[in-house]
Amino acid sequence: EPSTQTMMTLSDASLIFILGNDFEPWFNDAYDNVKHEGQTVVVLSDGIQTLVNEDTDQIDPHIWTSIHNLITIMDKIKTVLIEKDPTHQSTYLANFDKAKADFLALDQEYQAVVDARVRDIFVTNHAAFGYLAQDYGLTMFPIRGLEPDAEPDASTMARIIDLVKLYDIPYILYEDEANADVAKTIALETGAKTGILRPGESLNEAQLKAGEDLLSIMKQNLTWLKKALQE
Repeated sequence: EPSTQTMMTLSDASLIFILGNDFEPWFNDAYDNVKHEGQTVVVLSDGIQTLVNEDTDQIDPHIWTSIHNLITIMDKIKTVLIEKDPTHQSTYLANFDKAKADFLALDQEYQAVVDARVRDIFVTNHAAFGYLAQDYGLTMFPIRGLEPDAEPDASTMARIIDLVKLYDIPYILYEDEANADVAKTIALETGAKTGILRPGESLNEAQLKAGEDLLSIMKQNLTWLKKALQE
């Protein structure tokens, strides 16, 4: 649930960006209490084709883990900002062009790693990388589903252990903020190592002070994905 400070910020805002796809399940109720005339809400996922979990029918909200989707999102943000604040159009355009160039260059780095892969499969703690897998023709085997805190049952654990052994998966990738116990248990059972793969939807205060951002997180992810696909 949003804090009092968040509610005050929303109430004062003339422009609100949300991801959509139920990524902010609290938003609709909160917005009923803060909306006012002249306020605009932009749903960033509108127009982007989404993946749906075959077992649960849940929409996968992690659209930004695809670099191509991310550029589409940034373009939408840029366009809306220019409409709302045309005085600073040149700044918004320059910032977008720089970010787009950075992420397109990173996309080429990802493609180079994928081109040199020895396997198509990677195992993650959390089913947050379906869009990344789709972009590069890879297969993600998640230990957990779309909700990172959901504990896998014994049959799921056994299935993942069997897959890791069958395909000789060298790394079990987990989020550094998430509970890593299950990933480490599977690694211990199979002889695999562990590594980090972060969706990057949020940064804590220490990470922000260290200068981390989504671009740096995706670069770190590529380091671990290279190990998982090439070793």
